[in-house]
Amino acid sequence: MRKWFSDSSSGFSLIELLVVISVVLLLSGLTAGGLRAMRSHQVLNQAAARLEMLLELGQGLAMSEGESVYLIIADHDSEPDGVQMRAYTLIKNLSDSEWVHTWQFLPEHVVFARDEDTSAVDLLGQPPLETIESSAWEPVVGALRVLLEMTPEGTFRSGQDADYQSASLLLERGHWSARGLGWEYSPQHEYETKVPYDAVRLQFRPRTGIIQMENKETQP
Repeated sequence: MRKWFSDSSSGFSLIELLVVISVVLLLSGLTAGGLRAMRSHQVLNQAAARLEMLLELGQGLAMSEGESVYLIIADHDSEPDGVQMRAYTLIKNLSDSEWVHTWQFLPEHVVFARDEDTSAVDLLGQPPLETIESSAWEPVVGALRVLLEMTPEGTFRSGQDADYQSASLLLERGHWSARGLGWEYSPQHEYETKVPYDAVRLQFRPRTGIIQMENKETQP
């Protein structure tokens, strides 16, 4: 019996395969970008939430012991390299500093940054409560910036005049670098991956002692 075979075989042409591969790669890139944006957003939120928890601990300690607790951060002249504007902790007694908590660090590439879009007073945009020098046996040494006072009444004070004022502290992906005699800040906006939020802001309500965390949306 003679068997007949069709000359037309089912399959993809080279052009069709290239089109399919291109679509798959495009979708993979979009998915990877979305995942990176989600992870980046989570990192910022988690860092801000960790700082907020430490501040609430400081508030509770100030009220229970009847003594002010202060938020300090590693200033530009702090050492070792990599801690500038990233390390933070709590202390008591500015004249003879007593460390309340171990040093904490913001995630890599996340720093305390200037907040130019806030209606409150930017804690990095005004003179600090005080600048102190940490001792040589501490993990972070050099100049430390005292940003915020948590009073025994559960309220906040900031600035050189220790005013009760609504204040803002910004956590953002970016880096500080030495420029001449000063320091220059450069944000890291990942516009190509459409990261929806580049910063998280902590708002301090002075009289009530309430801390509010909000995302600062940045458009490409």
